[in-house]
Amino acid sequence: QALVTGASGFIGGQIVSSLTRLGIDVGEIGEEYFEEFDWKDALLSELDTKDPKTVFHAGACSDTLEQDVQFMMTRNYESTKVITDWCVLKNRKLIYSSSAANYGEDGKYPSNLYGWSKYTAEDYVVKSGGVALRYFNVYGPGEEFKGSMASFVFQAYLKNLNKEKILIFPNKPQRDFVYVDDIVDANLHVLENYINL
Repeated sequence: QALVTGASGFIGGQIVSSLTRLGIDVGEIGEEYFEEFDWKDALLSELDTKDPKTVFHAGACSDTLEQDVQFMMTRNYESTKVITDWCVLKNRKLIYSSSAANYGEDGKYPSNLYGWSKYTAEDYVVKSGGVALRYFNVYGPGEEFKGSMASFVFQAYLKNLNKEKILIFPNKPQRDFVYVDDIVDANLHVLENYINL
């Protein structure tokens, strides 16, 4: 059995669909546990109840403009630490959805709070024996609900539909864009080649 966190999100939802098509029993976790007074106990209870052999941890605050440090670090680092520690304790496998924001602007360190939250979480996962995949500007079906955090590709598509001017990034920065199916394939590759369910 596998478990996907952030299962109702853009990437998590796609992972759930693909695992289901492969005939794998999939459990799902959203963000409801954060509503509990002791969210860590609520999360651990979910993990114990579902007891997966592999966790695909795709749940996170993906708003790169979020400035609330406690909110961001709770969602992206603290919850990842709880999940990672549970996987280590139970000898379960963990595949973590990280981010290219880890590289920042200088290629060394993150340049915003979101990047630092993913950077520290990824470090914890990898040092604990998990696998981390860094995603670059993911786009594709299912990102409609993300609003201003939807990919440039999707936003350009909407502007084109409305016959609005499409402005390319200032100062000509280079960016990689990855189709969501390729992200799912990368997760499945890790599952099939490094982890046995």
